[in-house]
Amino acid sequence: MQTRLRRLRPLAACTLLLAGAPAFAQTPATAPKAPASAPSTPKAADAELPTFEEIHQRSLEAMGGKEAMDKIEFTTVTGFMEMPAMGMKGAMKTQVATPDRQRTTMTLPGLGDIMQGMNGDVGWSIDPMRGPALTEPKEMAQQKTLEELSNGRLDPREIFPTIEVRSLGDFAGRPCFEVFLKNDDLEMTSFYDAKTFLVAGMRMTMESPLGQIPAEVVIGDYKKQGDLMLPGRSTTRVMGQEQVVVFESYSFDPIDDSVFDLPEAIKGLLAAREAQKNAEGNDEDGAGDGDAATDDAPPARRPRPRPRPKTDAPSTAPTP
Repeated sequence: MQTRLRRLRPLAACTLLLAGAPAFAQTPATAPKAPASAPSTPKAADAELPTFEEIHQRSLEAMGGKEAMDKIEFTTVTGFMEMPAMGMKGAMKTQVATPDRQRTTMTLPGLGDIMQGMNGDVGWSIDPMRGPALTEPKEMAQQKTLEELSNGRLDPREIFPTIEVRSLGDFAGRPCFEVFLKNDDLEMTSFYDAKTFLVAGMRMTMESPLGQIPAEVVIGDYKKQGDLMLPGRSTTRVMGQEQVVVFESYSFDPIDDSVFDLPEAIKGLLAAREAQKNAEGNDEDGAGDGDAATDDAPPARRPRPRPRPKTDAPSTAPTP
């Protein structure tokens, strides 16, 4: 069981992180013309390749168009997650509210719930392997980047100063355009199907509780969901392991705010962290006050010497 848990953790960490940014929104929305001071315009490495703007526009149209995407404020995705090599399968549910709130729960028989969420300011996770935990700053920054991609309302150049169309080649058995994106928090390569222009997958290095983990995600089985063309399946490959997620249903109905409330265990961690910060601050203040008091205080009184034992008293020891 312990071996299975160790093998599960990298997959679970990457799946939960990627689940917060559903694949249908990986292509950013069309943005207004960037001002002169904006980062350099994304370019194709080869003159024969389309520009990023051309690929993006075709992809946006293939998914249903900017107007349809802009209407989406809430998304609930349900399905199941399966790890064939480990013989594990369980239900999964992701709930997202733009711009930066999300919660994902995977339920695995024999293990229980693995949860991950973000409420805009705080990222967190709870799982049977390590219990409740707060998201580290680097991982949180990466999550926010993916969320900004997923909400589809920002100019991609506001997220990634570097965007390059690098090649047309094979990815997951189909010809795809390779687009490289980079900012201070994340480097990723997205692949767009050369025929449909739908997102075919991505490669990136994920920040996780276990450190940096290279991951590859293959996306496919697109189906019409309302006005949008959305994926029905993704396959994540991490550290030689494979995990398949099947998206069975999408809903765009409003989600109650309470869904994104922090769990009590996470509130406890936040309270403990705040108490520690306050204690450290008090220690620093106390150290400073102590120094000042020493300068003004009168000299410390020398301790009175203890009386020496008398040596002229008659001995009580027996005479030999």
